[in-house]
Amino acid sequence: PRIIAAEPIAHQWCQGAIQRWLQDATARSVVRRSIDFRRQDLSQRMALEASIHGDSATVDLSSASDRLSTRLVEYVFQTRVDVLNALHATRTRMAMMPDGSVHRMRKFACMGSACTFPVQTIVFTIAAITAVLLEDDRDATLGCIWEASQDVRVFGDDIILPTRAYGKLVDLLTEAGLLVNAAKSHATGLFREACGLDAYSGVDVTPAYLLEPYSLSKPESLVSVVASSNNFHRKGLWHAAAFLLNTVDPKVRKRLRIAKRDVSQPAVFSYAPS
Repeated sequence: PRIIAAEPIAHQWCQGAIQRWLQDATARSVVRRSIDFRRQDLSQRMALEASIHGDSATVDLSSASDRLSTRLVEYVFQTRVDVLNALHATRTRMAMMPDGSVHRMRKFACMGSACTFPVQTIVFTIAAITAVLLEDDRDATLGCIWEASQDVRVFGDDIILPTRAYGKLVDLLTEAGLLVNAAKSHATGLFREACGLDAYSGVDVTPAYLLEPYSLSKPESLVSVVASSNNFHRKGLWHAAAFLLNTVDPKVRKRLRIAKRDVSQPAVFSYAPS
């Protein structure tokens, strides 16, 4: 698995620059219909539609970032040496462990690298489009890639592609050292899941969760409880939302910001903030 590490500050700044460049470059590329780094709602909408007609499958990977090897990234970007050199230049190669030993990293990036999300999105998009081309027995021409891309949507490790190409994609990802989470991937039936949205027969059936109860001694628990309360509120379960919010210390609760959208954390959601 990849390391959780404090990366050099200079690396972090440069990774952010590469991240923004990749976002802009992808928006002008032949696969731009498959990727939007800022909108996961597009994947959610596509999953909702797929739960009705079943023409598309949703694919989830187990520990995707932890399994993204440097070799795979090199293979995907091999024809763009300039981009690959930039990724290598800002990649932390060695890490000193707490016991003083030095660990050489075989995975692409440490946890927290700004390049991880765009790079893995691009890698998985290419894999999904390749699976479609293989299934349809078509060549990888720009025209064929453009046509295949309209049926593929990727956001991080959430992949949506035509159901007929699901088996081919599983084979490709497995060959690349990745692991498809069969329990959270759906190619049959009326259930689909992508980017946190559960869909069944065209209906949003995403449950609301309470991950952690509020504790005055754990400031981070405040964020969890407020987020859960907001989730219940959006689903119309207002009594449950109020109950959760009332578990927060009154002195802390009265200082929470009320907002119509997620402008800051933690902020209490309201359809009519005042």
